[in-house]
Amino acid sequence: MELCKPSESRFWTANSLIAQGHGVKGYHLLTHLLHFEPTHIPARLLRGELLYVRRRFRSARADFLSVLRLDPFNDRACVFLGLICGVRGQIEESRQYFERALALTPEDLQLRWLVAGSCFQLGHFSSALHHLEKILAARPHDPRATCDVAYCHFFRNDLVEARAWFQRVLDREPNNSIALLETAKIAIIEGMTDFARHYLRRLLKTKTRAKEAFTALAYLHHYLDQKDEALKNAKQALEQDTTYLPALVLIAGIDLAEQETAERLTHAVRGLSKGELRKPPFERRSRRCYARSIELPFEKPAPYRLCHDDSTEEWCDRNP
Repeated sequence: MELCKPSESRFWTANSLIAQGHGVKGYHLLTHLLHFEPTHIPARLLRGELLYVRRRFRSARADFLSVLRLDPFNDRACVFLGLICGVRGQIEESRQYFERALALTPEDLQLRWLVAGSCFQLGHFSSALHHLEKILAARPHDPRATCDVAYCHFFRNDLVEARAWFQRVLDREPNNSIALLETAKIAIIEGMTDFARHYLRRLLKTKTRAKEAFTALAYLHHYLDQKDEALKNAKQALEQDTTYLPALVLIAGIDLAEQETAERLTHAVRGLSKGELRKPPFERRSRRCYARSIELPFEKPAPYRLCHDDSTEEWCDRNP
């Protein structure tokens, strides 16, 4: 149906106002337009996007659902409904909306990213790998996609394959901080302590992710029963971020009898916002939600073995 001139004029005026930063005026103009013409899909989409940006998710969701009732094949409404479900922790519903949008525009790599991300969060690693392979087919050297493939293999308990995929990133980007950190963590879990130290030294030279590197070192010393070194490295991590929970939890776990440690942990938790408290490990979910990060457990990985042989120095020389 063709837009009548007054409606078209109001819509483009609202669009211009929003682009100029006058969101409130644009919102009221769109609402006035939709009052007289509720089937105006572009106006309802634009108002929904404005509400989404302002984090008024319930109202935005109502607008996008109205769009789908009018146009069941509107991929943009599906994308925003998927994003809103994701914000609300409804990951399965989010995945369904993203897949619905992807079916309409299968060549959209950004949409495929969203589908892969939802599958990953749900623990559907085979499906996530399927979409990541298609992304890598279009972008063979994408470090983010390569790391995501590695995470999928890690959570499938295939540590060797996970380490190999992180190594692919390092072969192209030797100073990639994510790949260095996660490869070091895998080496720690496998008991390959010399390899772990090698990667963490490389990471610290890049001067990025220092708190994560020091915390990983702290866990390594904790696994080796080197309490003083573990506490020293954890405190170095806290020098970078005084409320960094993995380091605080490790210190508290090593010696909860220390009153000072307990007070620091309590102070850090009290300083967290409500949004942070809704994130793992505080958020309660009906199912596990996977994140793109390898978390080292407080308990020693079983079996934990000290791997030190004559090939270590030779391997490090080949991988400076």
